[in-house]
Amino acid sequence: LGLQSVEAVTAGCRAVSFAFHLAAAWPLHRLAARHFSPAAADGAVLLWVALPYSVFWSTSAMIESTAAALVLLHLDLVDRAATASRAGRLIAGAAVVGALAATVKITTFVVYLPAAGLFYALGRELWRPSRWRLRDPAVLLFAAALPMAAAFAWTGWADFVKTQNFIGGVGLTPAELSAWNFGTLEQRL
Repeated sequence: LGLQSVEAVTAGCRAVSFAFHLAAAWPLHRLAARHFSPAAADGAVLLWVALPYSVFWSTSAMIESTAAALVLLHLDLVDRAATASRAGRLIAGAAVVGALAATVKITTFVVYLPAAGLFYALGRELWRPSRWRLRDPAVLLFAAALPMAAAFAWTGWADFVKTQNFIGGVGLTPAELSAWNFGTLEQRL
């Protein structure tokens, strides 16, 4: 590849990242409008789009904007499923988007997953046993467990691929990097 090719790929990656940054504004606005007010939703989107930190990361050739857009859409779908009379499509959508979010960046997804559960529990008023329905475990299964299973499968496959080449096979899988990343048990204690 020549320098122009690398620059073109970098520009393409940055464009995709910025597009996902802008796309994240839609579910963010929907969530803020539902839980606060339209004015708060407009303010949240304005901050999201114009905050220097967000703009900086969104114009990099990294996956953070993609992960943020997908987890916000997952959160929005789960939140809408909490109050919808027919939530099947929303739950299925949350499962698909959650699986995408988890496979794009599992560390971002697992941080948002408890928030999705909280939004669902608040929307369904699950602290009242009389509000419990059969669909509640289905939401847990499809909106949380399925995406996590996809992430584990993806990570396992990626680790397998790493072990099949010379560079990856010399200690670059999470199992082999555990002591490096977290220290030995003696170092942690």
